[in-house]
Amino acid sequence: MAFPSLLLVFGGAVILILNPGRVPRKFADLFWILPGFLYFGLASFSSLHLGVRLVMPAWAFFFLIAGASIQWLLRRTSGRPILASAFASLFLISAAWFPWGLTFFNPFVGGTPQALRYLADSNVDWGQSLGPAIRYAHRIPLIRVAYFGFDKLDRYCKPGQCINVPIPWGQDAPVERYIPEPGWYAVSANLLPGHYFLPKYRDYFIEFHSRKPIAVAGGSMFIYHID
Repeated sequence: MAFPSLLLVFGGAVILILNPGRVPRKFADLFWILPGFLYFGLASFSSLHLGVRLVMPAWAFFFLIAGASIQWLLRRTSGRPILASAFASLFLISAAWFPWGLTFFNPFVGGTPQALRYLADSNVDWGQSLGPAIRYAHRIPLIRVAYFGFDKLDRYCKPGQCINVPIPWGQDAPVERYIPEPGWYAVSANLLPGHYFLPKYRDYFIEFHSRKPIAVAGGSMFIYHID
């Protein structure tokens, strides 16, 4: 959730708790105020590894709570510019990240380059970023690619420009840890943690873990340069 949205939700929760306008509350209000927090809390203890989509039903109730902030700001002349700024910020953030909204992470948690510290799998990478990665590297004569997905390198690479990095999907990988040669690399976010591999290959891409990517193409292809 983008920062302006978080502020509206937080502000709405404060308004509902403090009730500065002394608005009469009814028992029925609990059915739109509490469910989001209750569901989010219970889902956080679940053993189902479905990522953000597991808790997304709570978002609908959080936005209702944000409505309390919006209503409070609209009733005040000084609050309307604040609300307009929040909506303008949301529009600009959405426009800047289109069409890669899936991989948006707030800057105060490190942005997309730090995404894998918090989430992986379908929360970040659906194999959508091969094209942007190769377009980013269009001036690079040779790039090694470790790609998670069903797209084809041949669609984007010039002849001889791209080399597939071997990925240990089975039990017969030649090495347990990939040692990168000097050069350019594009590695899918879902491959870096190694959670799809057999236990002995979990650290296959560990040589990239301590390196800061040059860029994150399409939100889920990490571009590295190895000296």
